[in-house]
Amino acid sequence: MKHLFIDMPLKANTTINLERNLARRITRVLRFKQGHKFVLFNGKDGLFETTLTDIENGVATLGDCLQQQPAPQHTALYLALTKRDAFDRAVRQATEMGIDHIYPVETEFSVPDKLKTERLDTIIQEAAEQCERLTLPILHPHQPLKTALEQAEGKIFWADESVAKENTLGQWGSNPTTLNDGLLIGPEGGFSDTEKQQLRSHAKIVRVGLGQHILRVDTAVCVGIGRFFDHLQA
Repeated sequence: MKHLFIDMPLKANTTINLERNLARRITRVLRFKQGHKFVLFNGKDGLFETTLTDIENGVATLGDCLQQQPAPQHTALYLALTKRDAFDRAVRQATEMGIDHIYPVETEFSVPDKLKTERLDTIIQEAAEQCERLTLPILHPHQPLKTALEQAEGKIFWADESVAKENTLGQWGSNPTTLNDGLLIGPEGGFSDTEKQQLRSHAKIVRVGLGQHILRVDTAVCVGIGRFFDHLQA
């Protein structure tokens, strides 16, 4: 059944009025007919079997809770601000791959595009529907790199391009990741020399590589998150 996100409380065996945009999408884009069954989630209450009971007025009936809401986790992606399209793709991929918190980070080489949180929220919701996850990552306000380092709860695994040039994977093997740790992906062009020095001397930073080649930001997000979860401590 089709998974759809809705921004309202959900409770088993109740009737709800669908949000206007969702009702329009269901009838005009997905072309659901009256009586069609699908599932709804809101990122908080679990997954609910749903029946479209009144197509003209956008009314649906919730059935049983099919899956309880999983406990929140704290994995984080620290993502340097970059060009809008690349940043959008990176946010989508981070959502689909299971990251719980996304921290946009300001660096010396960041692209100063204004973050449009409404668009990014939509991207996150659509990605969660696509991969059928019940939790939505929290998109935090952008912050300077120094602030991100100071406020991080766990280790930050920095995808350092110099490690790639050394043809090693860095410190992945000797530093297993935990659910309180994060991954840091820099901007196109990398960090400045000052920022690199700051990162290399910081107690929370673990330098890791993503392979022999220099990757685009959105590609690095996919590879980095995959490695991050591969090395998750049992």
